[in-house]
Amino acid sequence: MKLSMENIGKRFQYHWIFRKIEVSIASNQVLTIKGPNGSGKSTLLKIISGFLSPSEGTVQFKMNNRVIADYYQHVAYAAPYVDLVNQFTLPELIRFQKKFKPFRTNIDEETILDILGFANIKSKIIKDFSSGMQQRVKLALGILSASEICILDEPTTNLDREGFRWYEQLVTEYRGDSAMVIASNESRDFVLEDKSLNIDDYKS
Repeated sequence: MKLSMENIGKRFQYHWIFRKIEVSIASNQVLTIKGPNGSGKSTLLKIISGFLSPSEGTVQFKMNNRVIADYYQHVAYAAPYVDLVNQFTLPELIRFQKKFKPFRTNIDEETILDILGFANIKSKIIKDFSSGMQQRVKLALGILSASEICILDEPTTNLDREGFRWYEQLVTEYRGDSAMVIASNESRDFVLEDKSLNIDDYKS
């Protein structure tokens, strides 16, 4: 798998958020995107995921040397602003997620509950979870999915010290062969890194 961005720029009305971004990422690589709040990191992630189109430049996704048009189907995305279905219990949410985004081999419902450490509260509905618990669920569903690209935006938002250690272990032990993109203004979020870009370097 390889995803390449060539001369990527995005503007809203007459204001350019960033321009001339050139970067590629392949299986097993981790790309980190750095910059302060409001700098355009999340916008770039949405372009990488296929959710937004760039104002200029091209994004190309290849698998087995074949260009894939609807590559969003191969992307998992976890971010604090992505809502969970909060009327589900956790097992119901896991089963619902699996219908749209299968999990990797040997990752089943009980394994996810065990990794989260939430087996004793599986009858509790998601809306009654704390913000930190919900963030853990988002990260687990993203990282454990059978996706070629895993995108994490501000992954340790709402996590306490114990939650950060859990995130660190999850990323290092369970990310598999996926390419990963991590965007944050917190250096501690970059547990792994092969390539890096600072979005402020691409302001017009």
